[in-house]
Amino acid sequence: MIAAIAGGLLVRGLIAATTPLLPDEAYYWEWSRHLAAGYFDHPPAVAWLIAAGTTLLGQTPLGVRLGNVVAGTGAVACVVAIASRLGGDRAAMRAALLLACAPLVALGLAIATTDAPALLAIGGALLCIVLALESPAGSSASTRWWAAAGIAFGLGLLSKLTVGIVGAAVGVALLLRPSLRARLRTVAPWLAVLCAALVAAPVISWNARHDWISLRFQLSHGLGAPARGSAGGRELSLIGSQLALVSPGIFLLALASAWQGVRRRVLTARQPVTDAPFLLAAVGTMVFAFFAWSALRRPVEANWPAPAYVALIPLVAASSGLTLRRWRRPAAVIGAVVTIVAGVQVITPVLPVPPAAIPSVAPMAGTPSPVPPTRRAPRRPRPARRRGSAPTATRTPPSWRSSAPGTRRCSPSTSGGDATSMISGVPSRPRRASATASSSPSTRGGRGPPSPAR
Repeated sequence: MIAAIAGGLLVRGLIAATTPLLPDEAYYWEWSRHLAAGYFDHPPAVAWLIAAGTTLLGQTPLGVRLGNVVAGTGAVACVVAIASRLGGDRAAMRAALLLACAPLVALGLAIATTDAPALLAIGGALLCIVLALESPAGSSASTRWWAAAGIAFGLGLLSKLTVGIVGAAVGVALLLRPSLRARLRTVAPWLAVLCAALVAAPVISWNARHDWISLRFQLSHGLGAPARGSAGGRELSLIGSQLALVSPGIFLLALASAWQGVRRRVLTARQPVTDAPFLLAAVGTMVFAFFAWSALRRPVEANWPAPAYVALIPLVAASSGLTLRRWRRPAAVIGAVVTIVAGVQVITPVLPVPPAAIPSVAPMAGTPSPVPPTRRAPRRPRPARRRGSAPTATRTPPSWRSSAPGTRRCSPSTSGGDATSMISGVPSRPRRASATASSSPSTRGGRGPPSPAR
């Protein structure tokens, strides 16, 4: 078990150190150079992790990704620990092997995105809830574990706002089962909500002071006006992306474990020991259902339903059902093959398939893609001048040469930098100074503004 976790850590570290940064990673790297309590589309945890990594290892690809690699390994450890609580050491070993064979874990958690810290927080929260359910309702041990779960959910909201979907799913699951509803009559779950709000206070306060821009962006991004194309096509795309993201066998086993956990234990078993499997199955089912509903309106990216696997992989590993036991090993073999092929394609492309066409490879392939216009810093409007007056100098941002880790040197077009210009293979687009600005004296010491770097 420990060897499987350590092996996954080494593989992710190797990938993190040898592959160039992606557009989103360069975008988040720029955040780390201007730390804040929130940003346009995500909370700040990914920027904090990148800042910590680059402080330790410098401006290198591994430095940018170090925090996420460690967070991803922590998420794997939490899932393995949940499986151990449900089915013992053998279940923990099976969970570690299944995760090592999933492209989402082996490759996806090696890059610097918001997913790794979010999955770590979700795994920690669900582990604490499982431990709380093992203790009698209202006991001090149960209260402590619920408070720890709230803290973990708060840290998750500092990583990704969609962690709130998992928290809402836990609340609904507590309402669906009589033995779990009894927990709501104690102070512990409500203490968890309070702890989550207190930990997430920085990003909540930042959004309140910025017109809730992150929340509005996420809502419009996932639930905005219906996109072009058919809803059926978007649903098929969602299913296909999951088959590639965690491999076909593991995806189907996750669905089977969710169905088994909800169908067989909703009305029959009432003992507290069965509450944890039901809650995990209900959470995984609701996360999948939410994004299936979202796909009716807007395209759903492959990594969005990833929190569901944090809840369902322990059930797959711990299940005693004959069907799941029969297919666990073939699912792991298929997943290992998909992961190896995807990894080889990342390092040395050998397949005559565009990387963007393979969901499990595209995020790691370094394929240049333009950053959405909403992420670019707005250009300053030129000051108006009166007719007949002498041309005045416009204050041009000083030129500087960026050396984003793992990329070639470039010259961003604004003082904040353009994420696309930090990516290997994407040409920089320097903004040329106007002739009037370069020929007229500057307001600073009589010198003209420096010309943009070529």
